[in-house]
Amino acid sequence: MTTDASSLDVSRLRGYLMKEKQMKHAKSGTSELLSTRGSVRRWFVVEPVANVLEGNNNSSSNEFVLCYYKTMASQEPIGWYFLSEFEEIDEDTFLRQIILRHPCRTFRLQAEVMDEHRMWIHGLSTLCASRAKILKDGRD
Repeated sequence: MTTDASSLDVSRLRGYLMKEKQMKHAKSGTSELLSTRGSVRRWFVVEPVANVLEGNNNSSSNEFVLCYYKTMASQEPIGWYFLSEFEEIDEDTFLRQIILRHPCRTFRLQAEVMDEHRMWIHGLSTLCASRAKILKDGRD
């Protein structure tokens, strides 16, 4: 994706996505992602770092985070990750799945409809393009 991040409307990157559950392995305590554990619906938002860390609305920052909340009405995120730390972005268009690889874990997110999938994959790919390896359907 060659779109410049400065021309991207980041305020549109918000909405419900299905997030595959991650659970702790009983013996070792390490996190492991298994596809048989199901998914939960979460509210996802891409925000400037300043909004999350300082609680202000100064959106002049070029650094963004991916936050997820239990619901759209929730005040505090359940979790958040710096977009600059994602190592790889992949997609499965058949399943409308977005796969984000971070040093700590792999996120598997699913949009309800293809238009939402395209919006998220375009936006995340654009914002992460400087660092992350962008794949499409498992191919370079």
